[in-house]
Amino acid sequence: MAAIGQTGTPAMFMGPQRPTGVSCPAHAAKVYTTFVWQRDAIAFADRCNRAAAGLPEEEPCAAETSMRPPGNPAADLACHAEPAVTGETQPGTGVGVFYRSSDAETQEPPGSRRLDEIVKVFCQERGGERGYHRQFVAASHAALWARCNALPPQDRHYYEVIKEGSPCHLYFDLEYATACNADVDGDALVEKLLCMVSQRLKQEWGFDMQPDWVVELDSSSATKFSRHLTIRIPGHAFPNNHAIGCLVSQLLASSEAMQLMVRKGGADEAAHTFTSFVDSAVYTKNRHFRIIWNSKGGKTATLVPTERFATAPGHGMSRQQLFLESLICNVPPTARLLHVDGSNTTLTGSRAAGTAHPLRTCLPVSPGRAGSSVKVVRLCDEGEQAPEGLSLQRVQAWAEAAKGFVEQMARQRAGGQPATARTIAHCGLAGTVAYSMIGPGSHYCENIGRCHQSNHVYYVVNFVEGAYAQKCHDPDCSSFRSAWMPLPAELRLT
Repeated sequence: MAAIGQTGTPAMFMGPQRPTGVSCPAHAAKVYTTFVWQRDAIAFADRCNRAAAGLPEEEPCAAETSMRPPGNPAADLACHAEPAVTGETQPGTGVGVFYRSSDAETQEPPGSRRLDEIVKVFCQERGGERGYHRQFVAASHAALWARCNALPPQDRHYYEVIKEGSPCHLYFDLEYATACNADVDGDALVEKLLCMVSQRLKQEWGFDMQPDWVVELDSSSATKFSRHLTIRIPGHAFPNNHAIGCLVSQLLASSEAMQLMVRKGGADEAAHTFTSFVDSAVYTKNRHFRIIWNSKGGKTATLVPTERFATAPGHGMSRQQLFLESLICNVPPTARLLHVDGSNTTLTGSRAAGTAHPLRTCLPVSPGRAGSSVKVVRLCDEGEQAPEGLSLQRVQAWAEAAKGFVEQMARQRAGGQPATARTIAHCGLAGTVAYSMIGPGSHYCENIGRCHQSNHVYYVVNFVEGAYAQKCHDPDCSSFRSAWMPLPAELRLT
């Protein structure tokens, strides 16, 4: 089978519980337990996986320190159906983090094997008198597969939770409105993206991307083109979805990414407003990604194989194998992890830890280009020093220019619900800006995986470091800060 895009031309191919005091069942592969809160489901799954690996309950489940001892009970669990990819690395002693292809086959890590996570975390939308709500599930792949098959197709509303820090396969969420993009060929657009991905994988790690690495799923409707891609590199994965977000940002910052632009918005602005059809907001902490053959709650469009690439006619996979292949976090503990330049960047100064800092209000700043509907104030962190040559006016201009990007990210995270920046508060000397949001989409919080009833979120942007994150005004989430995500190159102060 020919590799993708080697010539530079797009190739054509055919019961709620809390974990405290709850013991993990001996046969973790049969686990299916529901929770009201996402954090409880994650904690329960972690405890199950440690127990299955024979680790003490109080021992931290760190990827770089965990080791499954010989004869651990997880190896004998008959329902453990992963991995389902041919060509995966055979069980061995080490898992490496690699920078270039020259190192990828030789470098071994200083640490030991990662924990084999049999119990994963999922999200389910359930209907009720007041509409749909989300509950969280700690389950094995086998148990979830059985539960999905037991439900009528119209009642399948499951999402995979891409847990913070978990290794995962490369994935994309692709979409655009069809009404203002009648001339766009969606299949060709996907192939252009895959060509770019193929070139980057070859350049960075020496991989020749194959069509059967790509699982393409479609959930398009009469009004929207919608595809999900999962790209499985045999024997390899990425350390977390933050690293993938950095890789995607680098791809979208290239000149070739102009080929991926589509019109956005209503008919009145379709002729002059453009955006990438790649959703860059799906690489955040504990992101929910819909599972194959499932629909959104209250919707009819189901995520189904396109019969291209890995699902082309004659692929020979069973439905259960395809289910496993499409999961983003179905990564064996022996997979070698690929480093992405810039993914380990951390902020410096008082923002580095991501905790709340006392702010004091200084002089008011005129709204300027932000418009009369946005209040712009100047805030300074106590003790924070100014990088040399960085003026308040320069940061203010950058903050106002980035307002549209922040609002777009907020809307995407909230499933398309409107979200608008109400205030822009910044410390002009330090290059850090906070956008307080308002609107239906301003309540969605990554910490709880759903909308707050009344409290709003806000976004913190550091233009010097080129990163942004979400925080929350809810008292229960006051210490929470999402993972830092990279800003587009044109919004960075350099």
